[in-house]
Amino acid sequence: MKSNAPYPILKRIMLPCFRRPNAIIRPTAITLPNATTVTLLAAFLAFMAFMAVSPIQAQTESPHSLLWRFVAGGQIRNVPALSHNAIIYLPADDRTLYAIYPDGELKWSYKSRYKFAGSPVIGYDGTVYIATVKGALLGLAPNGRVRWSFRAPAAITGTPAIGSDGTIYLPVSGGLLYALTYSGKEKWHYQYSAEICSSPSIGPDGSIYLGAENRRLLAMDRQGHKKWEVTLPGAPGTAAIGADGTIYVNGYGIHALSPAGLLLWSYSIPEKTADPIIGENGIITAGAQNGRLYLIDPEGKKIRHIQLGAPVNKPAAAARDGTIYAVAANTLYAINPSGDIQWTFTTKREAAAPALAEDGTLYLGSADWILYAIGGAHGGMGESSWPIHLHDPAHTGRFNGLGNLENPAFWIIRARAYSASEELKLEALKEIEQYLKGEDFQPLYASSLESILEYLVLESVVIRNYYYGKLIHNFPLVRLKSCSLLAELGTERTRDILLEVLKHEPDSHVKGAAALGLGRIARPSDNEVVLELVHQLKNQSAEVSFHLTLLKAFDIMVSQSEKMLDPAAYRAIIGVAQGSSSARVRKEASALLTRLTRGSGREQ
Repeated sequence: MKSNAPYPILKRIMLPCFRRPNAIIRPTAITLPNATTVTLLAAFLAFMAFMAVSPIQAQTESPHSLLWRFVAGGQIRNVPALSHNAIIYLPADDRTLYAIYPDGELKWSYKSRYKFAGSPVIGYDGTVYIATVKGALLGLAPNGRVRWSFRAPAAITGTPAIGSDGTIYLPVSGGLLYALTYSGKEKWHYQYSAEICSSPSIGPDGSIYLGAENRRLLAMDRQGHKKWEVTLPGAPGTAAIGADGTIYVNGYGIHALSPAGLLLWSYSIPEKTADPIIGENGIITAGAQNGRLYLIDPEGKKIRHIQLGAPVNKPAAAARDGTIYAVAANTLYAINPSGDIQWTFTTKREAAAPALAEDGTLYLGSADWILYAIGGAHGGMGESSWPIHLHDPAHTGRFNGLGNLENPAFWIIRARAYSASEELKLEALKEIEQYLKGEDFQPLYASSLESILEYLVLESVVIRNYYYGKLIHNFPLVRLKSCSLLAELGTERTRDILLEVLKHEPDSHVKGAAALGLGRIARPSDNEVVLELVHQLKNQSAEVSFHLTLLKAFDIMVSQSEKMLDPAAYRAIIGVAQGSSSARVRKEASALLTRLTRGSGREQ
């Protein structure tokens, strides 16, 4: 009888090649116990090489560690965006936007009807903007729920940029530039005579710079008026902005222009050139089709060029420690400030431009369907004025990015929220509500809004204030409105805050608002949330209105997903339908069970 020893080893190698999308593959050591195993393994690898279906093996000469690999459902062509709390937003060719935790676990995914165009962009309040090739721009909450969508008249041709006032600038096929409010409403649009072929870049004064196929660079003001245009040797791409406002743009070389449109200098390259970035000491870095990576000083003189193994047609990235990361075909190069190649990392197929996280992790997507997380010590993106493509990890495309938003608007809202007056607290909530609805722009970080709402919703419940032994600041209406706004904000921390409210809040109306919020932002697979809702549903002494609210929360949760609830939830709902609750509650529980058994989930 033949030994079965090799098969477990072979199974460990074969299974990753047929994993479902979203799977994480972590590097593991494989022990080959005997010659039979070696023979089987060699035959299997030869077969996979012939069929060209194994994208999971990456070769690396890097001294840095491969932390994990995330397998998407299609090729990865664009750079992922990174949020303030390190969530990775990754679009892939399977029409799916993946939200991934920093440890490589899937947070959620959003499936579109059409492929995505360009990279995601993250707004002030955590909204994720992503465009499709069919002309839709989507605004997604941090929990993956669609807040709004804007339909352009033609295909979207680049990644949008975000102005200091929250305006979204969107290039559209046919020479169109749209300006939208941060809630997706059109402010104005501009028609140019040629196709726009770049993503917008926004300068310190709010000017918008765009490249066009007629080899011209355009400058627009914030009201939609053209300021100037300049003809260059080639069609310009996405510009990089220097610390003094100088505009650096490609087009068969690198060209520097003043904010007034005066050509300061040109460094000619007889090949198509990638979009430039700016490294330490203001050094402009860009690759070209001839396989060279050029380093140009701020005066337009070449410092050096580094010959790489293939055309360099993607933007580089400058790290805080001075390292430049550049991609040529399927190889990532790490180049030190002296111009020496420190290490390389090779994927099976063409790689996208790299993304740099603040913790030193480098993310590299590839046409082999994999996002690679490479550990290192680069310290995040560089401190220059434009160290990476689209300026910053959130891809705002704006000089200074999201900037320092601890401004008077935030101080005023926070002072009202932390006051002892219910009226002032409600005024603060009204301002936040207007902001989230798109009625009034306030430059506030999502984390700032989150901290204010967390304080208001937990005040006098978890956060207790006493005066001579008497509980003060006990405003249930404030807590109820705060729950609703937390659900609208939809950040990662929101779920934890609302769960805390559901567990400890004494007022049933506030508890109901927390339950509805969890129904909107939690997934049916989130067992901690589901089991807490079940626990609350089993409380026979609760008010009828609260039981109805809990049933509605389950209904909302399942209606937003194809996944099923935990079996405990079904048992609890059946218990309510057959129990001693009021006739209205039993009727609603029975109706919910009918909807659940018919499969009310829908694809996102």
